[in-house]
Amino acid sequence: MESRLVRIGHSPDPDDAFMFYALAKERLDTGRLRFQHLLEGIETLNGWALEADSK
Repeated sequence: MESRLVRIGHSPDPDDAFMFYALAKERLDTGRLRFQHLLEGIETLNGWALEADSK
């Protein structure tokens, strides 16, 4: 089965890092899903969200 890449953008703040720790450290069985973590500032992340919302 082919794997599928999921990109997750989150800030490097400790609270966000905590929420995504298990995925980042591959502690969860995600089946055929692979995760790429994009660490960015809140303004950049909000801009990406607005761009995606307008499509």
